[in-house]
Amino acid sequence: MTSGEGLRIWKGCMERAANLSLTPTACFNLGIMEERPRYGQTVTIRPRLGQGSFRYVLQSVYKKCAVTREQSLPALDAAHIVPYAHGGVHEVPNRLLLRADIHRLYDRGFVTVTPDFRFKVRSAS
Repeated sequence: MTSGEGLRIWKGCMERAANLSLTPTACFNLGIMEERPRYGQTVTIRPRLGQGSFRYVLQSVYKKCAVTREQSLPALDAAHIVPYAHGGVHEVPNRLLLRADIHRLYDRGFVTVTPDFRFKVRSAS
């Protein structure tokens, strides 16, 4: 963010932020002035046993996103080819190491991996 495109974007964001006028009406619209609940209802989840070690193994074996080649471990997720909920297993042949945002798109069907191992974006229809 100290040079090039990063610096240009940072300066643009700072200029826009400086031009925001947070009048009482704007603060109300942003929810700054009113007191309201900060959290929703408590939800019980069923953790998938073995998920942590599944992720660790994939990160150890592949070290980067299968699509983007991103290597920042906090940004990477272990994805199942056959979903765990549909009988997929925590084994390396049923795996992809994906950047978290791509994993979300994959799970929701916006992108896929073809049988010949090509990454494909779903066509708009």
